[in-house]
Amino acid sequence: MNKNIPDAALVPERPERRDQIAQLRERIREAVTTPTILEWQPQERPFEDPESCCWFDFEHGGKAVVATPAAMAKFGPHVLGVVLAQLHREAQKYAGLDYLQVYVDQHGNKLWVIEDGETITALLPSDY
Repeated sequence: MNKNIPDAALVPERPERRDQIAQLRERIREAVTTPTILEWQPQERPFEDPESCCWFDFEHGGKAVVATPAAMAKFGPHVLGVVLAQLHREAQKYAGLDYLQVYVDQHGNKLWVIEDGETITALLPSDY
């Protein structure tokens, strides 16, 4: 046995550290097992409004897509991809959407998706 490594029996127990580790493990377990569910919120303008003319087209040479670091950290690339795909489908269904689309997760966190000019931006309201 290496004499530089203390015997586990000789290392003092630190209950507060054990509690912190247990709490961290529980948060990780919840994050891994609880999917992020985003609910699409009604847009401010009616679908038939002439201003509802955004297509959220990011495929096949469409608009550039960017996400703020906070939106990427909160929701991740998979969830953001699902949101963009849904918005593109809905825009085709309704012949265009309002430039601002809002999603809310099960914890009340909001995600905004804005089509502006040649860019589609995913961001948190606090990023605006």
